[in-house]
Amino acid sequence: MRIMGSGRNWDTRVLVTLLTGTLLCGNAAAKNFYVAAAGTDNAAGSQAAPWASIARVNRAQLVPGDHVYFEAGATFSGTLTFGPHHAGTPQSPLVIGSYGSGRATIDAGNSSGIAITDAAGISIENLRLIGSGRRRNQGSGIRAVNDVHQGPHLSFLRINRVEVSGFGLAGIFVGGLATDGTQDGFDDVRIENSDAHDNVYYGVLVGGPWDDDHSATVTSGPQDSGPRPGYSNRNIYIGHTRVWNNLGDPDYHLNHSGNGILVADTDGAMVEFSSAWENGKLDTKSEGGPAGIWAAGSNHVIIQSCESHHNHTGQSNADGDGFDLDGGVTNSILQYNYSHDNDGFGFLVYNYKGAPHVHGGNIVRFNISENDGGRQMNGGSLAIFSDGDDVSDLEVYNNTIYSNKAAKNTTPLLIGNHVGKMNIRNNIFIANGGVPVISQGVPNSQAQLAGNAYWSIGASLRIDWGGTTFTTLSSFRIATGQEQQNGKAFGFEEPPQLSGMAQGITIGNPDKLSSLQEYRLLPSSQFLVGGAVLTGLNMGTRDFFGNPLRKGGPFPIGADAGTR
Repeated sequence: MRIMGSGRNWDTRVLVTLLTGTLLCGNAAAKNFYVAAAGTDNAAGSQAAPWASIARVNRAQLVPGDHVYFEAGATFSGTLTFGPHHAGTPQSPLVIGSYGSGRATIDAGNSSGIAITDAAGISIENLRLIGSGRRRNQGSGIRAVNDVHQGPHLSFLRINRVEVSGFGLAGIFVGGLATDGTQDGFDDVRIENSDAHDNVYYGVLVGGPWDDDHSATVTSGPQDSGPRPGYSNRNIYIGHTRVWNNLGDPDYHLNHSGNGILVADTDGAMVEFSSAWENGKLDTKSEGGPAGIWAAGSNHVIIQSCESHHNHTGQSNADGDGFDLDGGVTNSILQYNYSHDNDGFGFLVYNYKGAPHVHGGNIVRFNISENDGGRQMNGGSLAIFSDGDDVSDLEVYNNTIYSNKAAKNTTPLLIGNHVGKMNIRNNIFIANGGVPVISQGVPNSQAQLAGNAYWSIGASLRIDWGGTTFTTLSSFRIATGQEQQNGKAFGFEEPPQLSGMAQGITIGNPDKLSSLQEYRLLPSSQFLVGGAVLTGLNMGTRDFFGNPLRKGGPFPIGADAGTR
């Protein structure tokens, strides 16, 4: 997935009007203000005498601790704008929300719904934000940017129980956008219990000036020029958030569009209990496409307990992935995720040329992929490769990968170019229709396989390794030295003895992923033991299904690896 520069010359301030009022003195008492359809802007703004418009809110001299409530069930037109003189504090945030039963709607028309510039200490909750749609809107539902040159990270932003749709850029965008490349964005951000759908470039984006804001985040500045000193954002949490039908821009060919959730240019983030589906269908970038849930140019990102399915790409070989640890990602983890029926890779680990950081120290574990690679030709359900510096120091263990895309020659495990040191252990790889269980196109002695289970349905086993095809595990082991550990042979070539597979089940609620009845090991399965010994790893506490892990072995194979 290629990270490139901005294509459109959007003005970063077109959609933002900074308020000119000065902050009231520090001892001013915080107040509640109300906005109602039957209100008047000459009123006091109380619940008994509410204001009528967003324009009146924008003129108000709000102080930390103030609450602004819009009438639930009513619609208000315009863009709420907040600048540095209207910021709250983590201890006393400025709160924007609804009152009454349900949610108020902010109709932004062709602009952004809520535009926050160089301000934080703000909590947005229980609102619906709508734009005028893909062909007309040029904003984001919530757009929070820090573009202060050499400024500090802005601390504390909360987005909870919001729905954003119909925006031409992102449903929610948070990030640092200083045009001099200063990496000062946001710290302590939580996006929770929210829906972002029917937007163009992203459902949710956290990014910065070098993460390829893809015109959606409206930047210009240094692009793809090698190592960076730091990150624009810190301490980001995205949870219980759904993103769908963010279809992309068919007229934009410089980079990808139609993404679900992307965390970029960030040090320290967690995405969990979230789901992405039916994104990316209109993307037409030929060399790099969108993904459901992914990270790029970031450090210490955990993506866990998420479901990403039926995501698309408009190009036959341009992503459309379920999950991705992309260029310049370090010390990050994909775990407990369920990927299925995506056009592209289920799980991708990839580095692009000119990535802002090295790519290494990552882990992919206890995930399930089913029927991914539905549009890619010669793709993989789990793919590892690079077009730049090596993908290295990677641990891949206890995943269950089933590929049923024989017509597309989609292999369960694809290892491509520029791959450095990695361990691939105790995974289940199942192919259907004679495609290779593993496809490794170039000789690579640094990838070490041990304790994996391989099975081909309806055809003989096939392992393509460095230009040679092997039809038995034993011949592969003897010729390559793979599937051995300390002189002991490992690995299985036999039916997986699973509770079921390939049923195309969508859970729909990531809190209930462990209820998936497929891909559980039957009591008779040899895969309950016999895996390679995993030492020196902090494997976490549980498997995909929530079972606690055994301490010290024996080591099971696949995503069902816990105690019974």
